[in-house]
Amino acid sequence: MRRSEVGGRRACRFAFAVLCALVVGERAAPGDDYQPGTPFAYLFDTGSPSARPLSARSVEKKDGWKLVSEDDSAHVFRGDAAFVNDRLAVVLRRQGPGAEVYSHTSAGTKARGVVMAAPGGAVSIAGIESLAIADNTPAAVELEVTHQADSGASCSASYRLTTGQAVLEMAPGAGADRLFVWCKPRYVVVPDFFGDDMVFTAETCDRDRYGLPAESFLIHLLEGGDAMLMCVWRSPRQGAHAVVVGDGSGRKLRACEVRGGDEASLWIALLEGESFWHEIPPATGGSASTAWKPPFAAKWRCDFLAPGPFAMSTDHQQIDAEDEVRFEAIPDGASVIAYPLDRNRSTPLTTFCAIDVLRNTLGVGPCQYILQTEGLASATSSTPESVAAWVERQFERDRAGDQSDEIARQLAAMVEHVRHAQGRIERYAALAAEVRRTCGAAESQASRALGGWLATLDRIDEALSVARDAPTPPEVVAEVVPAIHDLLGRGDALEEYRAWAARLHEAGARQDGALSRCRMAVRWLAQQARMAATTDPAVAAPARQIAARAEQFLRQP
Repeated sequence: MRRSEVGGRRACRFAFAVLCALVVGERAAPGDDYQPGTPFAYLFDTGSPSARPLSARSVEKKDGWKLVSEDDSAHVFRGDAAFVNDRLAVVLRRQGPGAEVYSHTSAGTKARGVVMAAPGGAVSIAGIESLAIADNTPAAVELEVTHQADSGASCSASYRLTTGQAVLEMAPGAGADRLFVWCKPRYVVVPDFFGDDMVFTAETCDRDRYGLPAESFLIHLLEGGDAMLMCVWRSPRQGAHAVVVGDGSGRKLRACEVRGGDEASLWIALLEGESFWHEIPPATGGSASTAWKPPFAAKWRCDFLAPGPFAMSTDHQQIDAEDEVRFEAIPDGASVIAYPLDRNRSTPLTTFCAIDVLRNTLGVGPCQYILQTEGLASATSSTPESVAAWVERQFERDRAGDQSDEIARQLAAMVEHVRHAQGRIERYAALAAEVRRTCGAAESQASRALGGWLATLDRIDEALSVARDAPTPPEVVAEVVPAIHDLLGRGDALEEYRAWAARLHEAGARQDGALSRCRMAVRWLAQQARMAATTDPAVAAPARQIAARAEQFLRQP
């Protein structure tokens, strides 16, 4: 798919290595006092328990806090437990609902949210029943906690913070059926790397617990524009919901809920900086044009928001800090949001983007992620993007003739990959036809749900039309591969090769986009059907059938 994924992953690892190298000479020796600003993890006892969340100033000042010595795992806390690095502070209060998360910013410490585990059916958490230190070193602090619910039930979870990372990992234990992240988002974004994002607001969600089409991650764009809170989980089976509170004009997005269970780790990452994400409010009085300068260089994603949750998204734009982005002819009443999805070569090493988090938690970038979910991943990448890039390097080094056998092998693998991907796309077409038949059987029952399902199926049809454009990706590959073979051994063929490779890139991007759009539409179809099954008796039976079929399709590529 995209060469930038490899470079981005290396840049992310390099950034972390450089950051640690800058301070390794200042590392505190065992028993030394806390040294603010260093990336190492520290554990504190606040000295006295607090009945209320600590103020950001209290967390920043740490008055009365006692540093728990490195490797001390038997410490008995007189107050509340707090652990910090140079990016985050996490407080576990005896009377608190969960892990209260603060971030260290250039403007000072800020309260960002609460991460909470809860037993099934519990309304709230009363406090901590027990707490144990699982790890206490400069590399990581991990606490194991048993939470007591108001219902009397209990559940366990561990919370882990590592050196220099703005990521808190929560691993649910016994009884932790539901995982919550409470925060204050303006928008909740479910990114679609090669298609259109889905963007949710309190107005979009017509119920207090609203199903989201997220498989393994989502992004909260926090109020104020200075931070994004990203949630990542390992299994698509966990599912996610947005939690909305309030009534009428006072409705607000306030949490996401992810299903717990065994091996259901949840990573919470805070990505922040001045004007970290940008919003252009709705235009009024006709279409508008406006300009914006990003705060730093990155691959920015721009979403033009529609009345429904599907946005019209740009491709990843390589934007430098001095560039001006001009949005032309924004429709009346529409909003635009921009956020940094991935880094480029000019992104500051200490600034992290959403794709950095995905690589550091799940170990994949956008390309690998979509291939894994579609069952198309292999030990070596055989996508048109990766194969074309590798072959180009051989031409650049004048080694194409010497590498002719390996080039032939990789091109053959690419042909097979494109054929399999096109077959997967056609299976989406068959699924859409099957669901339309189910909808047709239910048409006599008046229901708003039917209209929503059909509109989602239309998005699948649109994606399929792109994948079936003449020539199709398999047809492009079948034409280009013999032409590349004819160039092998020629010393002056680089530019001619690049012309053929451009066709491979275009065909691969078209296929990636079709797969991604189809998958997002089916994920959304499954969520729509699940919600309709519980709230719309007129279509409960077909809704359950559609939800089950969509989930089966997504899990069995």
